[in-house]
Amino acid sequence: MRIIGLLLTLLLSFCVSCGQIGFGPPDREIEKIYSPAEDMYNGLVTGKIRKSQANWNNVIRQFGKVVKNHSKSRFADDAQYKIGASYIQANGIIEDSLQKAIKAFDRLIKRYPDSEFVDDAYYWKAHAHFLREDYEQAITEFDRLPRKLGIISQTTQSPDRFANFAKRLIDLGIAQVSELRLINTICDVTRKRQVAALKLAGTVDLMIVVGGHNSANTQRLAEICSTTGVETHRVEGVGEIEPGWLQGHHRIGVTAGASTPDEVINEVMLALEGLTGDC
Repeated sequence: MRIIGLLLTLLLSFCVSCGQIGFGPPDREIEKIYSPAEDMYNGLVTGKIRKSQANWNNVIRQFGKVVKNHSKSRFADDAQYKIGASYIQANGIIEDSLQKAIKAFDRLIKRYPDSEFVDDAYYWKAHAHFLREDYEQAITEFDRLPRKLGIISQTTQSPDRFANFAKRLIDLGIAQVSELRLINTICDVTRKRQVAALKLAGTVDLMIVVGGHNSANTQRLAEICSTTGVETHRVEGVGEIEPGWLQGHHRIGVTAGASTPDEVINEVMLALEGLTGDC
């Protein structure tokens, strides 16, 4: 009996070290796969790693391996959530990234219904639908969240889009919500800069937007300029300017995020003047 008891204890200890009931690689082995992906994700989000399509696809693949090969591990739901979050962050970099984000969050909700990330998944699904201007579906997703609901505008969001969403939210009515708060954090300086950039974009045939790759303000400026149909490029500094962009263009406009240092803007202007003789 003592031998059997000892054997049972050893088996249970083995199962605990695996992080799951049954046989498979221990959590520390899975963590060796997950941790580098998480480090790269954090580097991309903070701007320490360049937000390129290749880098985002790479980190998504790494998280995908964790989900596919270790779906029962304690890292699986986190990895699935990070796939969706990566697609959100890669909006405008990876084609159809918002739709891919929605699908990734749907998989999380379906496969891991008890995960701590489920509420966050519903939120980011709603956010993705909002960015796609599918307001009815965004509200449907918001409706799955806890009953007290707060809607806060991003500081770089356009007032018209925020007001339109708020109006639709009220018009459709969310009977289940006991408390709804709308908070407008749109910065007036940012709004004026967006208006000026839009006017400038309408008068040139090429726009250069200067600012950090992880700056929502810069991304929004680029989106606004692009709505006019003008070719638009984002750069973090003079080293990212490609001379080929300037071919065939005679009127070049430059705008920048509110936090972009003046010396960076001046360097870009001087570089463009050197490449074209005029700016």
